[in-house]
Amino acid sequence: MRIDQPYYLLLILLIPVVVWIFRRFTGWQKKVLLKWANASIAEKIFVGISKLRPVTKFIMLAAALGFITLGLSNLQLPSSASEIKRHGVDIALAIDVSNSMMSQDVSPNRLEQAKQIASEILSGSADNRVSLVAFAETAITMVPLTPDHSAVEMILNSINNKTIPDQGSDLGNAIRESIRSLPENQNHYRAVILITDGEDQDAQIEDALDLATKFSTVIFTVGVGTTEGSDIPIAASDGSVIPKKDSKGQIVITKLNPKLLTEIATKAGGNYLDAQGGIGGIASILLKQIAAIGANEYNQRILSGYSSQFQYFLFPALLLLIIELFIRNKKGRWNF
Repeated sequence: MRIDQPYYLLLILLIPVVVWIFRRFTGWQKKVLLKWANASIAEKIFVGISKLRPVTKFIMLAAALGFITLGLSNLQLPSSASEIKRHGVDIALAIDVSNSMMSQDVSPNRLEQAKQIASEILSGSADNRVSLVAFAETAITMVPLTPDHSAVEMILNSINNKTIPDQGSDLGNAIRESIRSLPENQNHYRAVILITDGEDQDAQIEDALDLATKFSTVIFTVGVGTTEGSDIPIAASDGSVIPKKDSKGQIVITKLNPKLLTEIATKAGGNYLDAQGGIGGIASILLKQIAAIGANEYNQRILSGYSSQFQYFLFPALLLLIIELFIRNKKGRWNF
């Protein structure tokens, strides 16, 4: 479902305003009446006037306004869809969101550079299905495997070093979760792209690499940061930004670990790419190497048209307005 004219929905805000005006007006009417006649006389004067009908008429008008608003906004439902065959590789994009990725030895920082590389990969992956995994000490699939790259891009832009509460860095968990995000019944045409500075505090990667071999998954690694390294900026209690220190009070320096990332890629049949010289061309090189894996054929459902549903809201609005016209304020046969 989609909304063709969403700004008309702002008219719904008028309904509580109209309710407030109605209540103020009826209160004012009662005060004016009691000013000129006491309660018993007023009751005799208006003995044939219904107290409930004006309220009923008002509720109908307010409901009609709501239906008209929905009609003007023009809600639309998919009216037709078609399936097309695509040929591509299933890719798991794994982004390191640990605190070390906030290091500014590359501009603006390692995490933003990783996201830029991932975004360029998405732009060049027209026929590839992509999942998005964020990891630190633990790993989470942020977007399951999908051909909808705009959805992946939206979530990619939102991730930061607060996305994973458990800080640290476990590349083994990242690899395992990435493999889980890919189809279980398909042991080909699968690739993991690991974008990280290569810091690993658990050193339990071998089991994850065995899993990659078992499921015929090729792993490509991209290193962000520099081998010279830099401190890790963190927020202090007073809101200022200070470098992270260890238990001895020494400033922690985080460095790119190209050796470990090269080992991972080599053992998993992929390649290591280093972003120290800039990120230009990394995405295109990766995609060319991934294309050599071979393409899988899959069906993609494409929505090709939408039908407007405004008539289903305007008709009840018109019906309510017509009924309201025929309701008089005088009491009827059943004293209503």
